[in-house]
This record gives sequence, C-alpha cells and structure tokens, in this order.
Amino acid sequence: MSLHLVFSTSGWRSCRVRLAHADAVVLLGDGVYAAHQAEHSAVHVLEEDAHIRGIAVDAKHTLISYDELVALCTQYQPLVSWND
Repeated sequence: MSLHLVFSTSGWRSCRVRLAHADAVVLLGDGVYAAHQAEHSAVHVLEEDAHIRGIAVDAKHTLISYDELVALCTQYQPLVSWND
C-alpha cells in the first residue's frame, strides 16, 4: 500500500496510471487543481492548499490537515512523490 503525494496536475496524470486499488493519494500544493480529475477511491486533499488556491472540493474527497497528512505518511509505505 503506497501513499502517492501529488504536487501538480501533470504529477496526477503520471500518478494515476501507477495507482493500485489499496493505494492512497494526497493532493497538495498545485496538485489540488487535479481534485476534479481524481476518481480514485482514496483521494485526500490538503485543506490549506485547496483554500489558498480557491479550490472547492466535493464530497468524494477527504479534506485533511497537515497533522492528518503526517498520520497518513506513517500508515503507508512506500511514499511516492509526483511533480512532473
């Protein structure tokens, strides 16, 4: 079970072809712009980054804090960063 940290929309495009069903995704930084494209079952969006960028996140995604991001990082291995 991997945790994919997505920092850009192009990173999301690269990430989504590598996702396994049990993996989780966190959209952060400019990656929050991909929230409307992300259809994976376990997509989390860093709330502060979405708020700063004016991105509305629908109910299919989970808004998380930095503390929750740290907790996710301890639950999943490996961590994979995407920022193409």
